[in-house]
Amino acid sequence: MANVKVNDIPVRYENETYPPGAEFEMKDEHINERLVTVVEKKTEKKAPAKK
Repeated sequence: MANVKVNDIPVRYENETYPPGAEFEMKDEHINERLVTVVEKKTEKKAPAKK
């Protein structure tokens, strides 16, 4: 996951429209750097595997 900021064109993501300049959280695999700029990368802590 990453916090992103919308560049010039409004972005529709998960049933919500974000105007230029808006910041929100987006999954890494959905990031398109032509539409948004990454503000902060978040590292996900994974739970230890169960035996």
